Amino acid sequence: MSTPPAVVKDAATVLLLRPARDAQGVEVFMQVRASSMAFAAGAAVFPGGSVDASDREGTEAWGAIAGADRLGLDPTNAAERALAGAVVSAALRETFEECGVLLAEGGDGAVAPGDRDDLAAHRVGLAALLDERNLAPLLGALTCVDRWITPEGEPRRYDTRFFAAVLPEGQEADDATTETARSFWVRPAEALEQFAQGTLALMPPTWAQLDRLSQASTLAEALAPAVAEVTVPVLEHTDGTVVAHFWGTEAYRKAGKPQHS
Repeated sequence: MSTPPAVVKDAATVLLLRPARDAQGVEVFMQVRASSMAFAAGAAVFPGGSVDASDREGTEAWGAIAGADRLGLDPTNAAERALAGAVVSAALRETFEECGVLLAEGGDGAVAPGDRDDLAAHRVGLAALLDERNLAPLLGALTCVDRWITPEGEPRRYDTRFFAAVLPEGQEADDATTETARSFWVRPAEALEQFAQGTLALMPPTWAQLDRLSQASTLAEALAPAVAEVTVPVLEHTDGTVVAHFWGTEAYRKAGKPQHS
């Protein structure tokens, strides 16, 4: 009996940015996935995850405000507008859950100590939490810069929108999550160098974002969308190995070959 194809889940990832400390270029926040994780264990990634049912609660209008068309969704279609709102909610929620950065404003900007845990445990949805704390989502702070869909044949498939956002003043990103072994701020070019040296594992979508960011000298340039259209790699099985082919396969494979002096 053949295994049914994996269902493609909507997901969101956030490239959290800040100016480099020497004011030359930008830095991006990254996390190394814990070895216990079922997906991408040990890989360096950006905060993110799949859309949760709670992301659809009270966020119907968020898609229109954030711009459903910029997510590749039809703003005239109610279902797709709602999906846009849910994707944006997932981006905001996962960023708060995974690194403690809340892209929201209003009131005194305060959240209770247990809010992050309640959100992660699905005891409350993001929209309800923000309402309770008299906060509003900073939808304009998110820029959709890229979109990747996991290739057919993978056991887990995601339709992932990559967002970029600048770290809000006064907030700090942390690694207080069981999903992360460690976290760090890094210049994109330095992360790519670690990949070349074999000391940092990067999946193709992550490599692609870092490659684009490494060419940005300002935050404005880093917030610019990728030139490529939606990327859907194709798996090729050859002599017992599997290669995911996409527009940058050769560059990715070459970049990931350990360099020895």
